[in-house]
Amino acid sequence: MSPVTTIVVFGLFSFVVYKKILNIFRRRKYSAEAERLGCRDPPTLPNKGFLGLGRLAEISKANKKGRHPQWFVEKFDEMGRNIHTFRGSALDYEVLITRDPENCKAIYSTHAKDFEISP
Repeated sequence: MSPVTTIVVFGLFSFVVYKKILNIFRRRKYSAEAERLGCRDPPTLPNKGFLGLGRLAEISKANKKGRHPQWFVEKFDEMGRNIHTFRGSALDYEVLITRDPENCKAIYSTHAKDFEISP
């Protein structure tokens, strides 16, 4: 292996390790905050494909067909009729999706700056 290839491989490996460690600390922080507030973990949408990339492909396809909102309704129904918040992930990115009015009120009124809120 050439020195350049070795450096690139080492760099990629180091980046992946860094992101994994960062993710561990982030999850610990969020878990501590959730415990302090008395929150329970929401159910997790099972990953599809390698590192959850299948879900990204699914949502991208739904978006291209103009079915983005329907896709989320289908996923909520997959999780269960009484599920109004779930967690999804791809690669090292994790997202909470909710349709619970009380959760939305809390996010908008008190913690909006802590969340990415789509239009």
